[in-house]
Amino acid sequence: MQFIDGKTVRHVCEFNSLVAYLEDCHRQPKAILEDMLLRDPRDGKSDVFFNRAAWQPGEAAGIKVITVFPDNPSATPPRPNIQAVYVLMDGQTGAPLAAIDGTESTYWKTAADSARGAKQ
Repeated sequence: MQFIDGKTVRHVCEFNSLVAYLEDCHRQPKAILEDMLLRDPRDGKSDVFFNRAAWQPGEAAGIKVITVFPDNPSATPPRPNIQAVYVLMDGQTGAPLAAIDGTESTYWKTAADSARGAKQ
């Protein structure tokens, strides 16, 4: 299994190719999706831990794990308030293939989805 950090995500992503890839993905059969959301109910904090899992049987399965900790930017040292990791699994064997910086990949996917939507 490999780890793909944010610097590598930025290096390998080519924006126009990503937009075209997402257009193709949206024409494929829908994946099975499931979400889980947990909130910290103590002392009125709004810290959140959640995930989004997707599975295309026989193709791939993955889960994006996200945390939202609003107080992080004011900590010493400051930390991002939203952080994520994506774990990709082989859809035939279930074997883990990669752990990917989910924060950086989300920036790219969100921008590419916006560009795709603007084209239509």
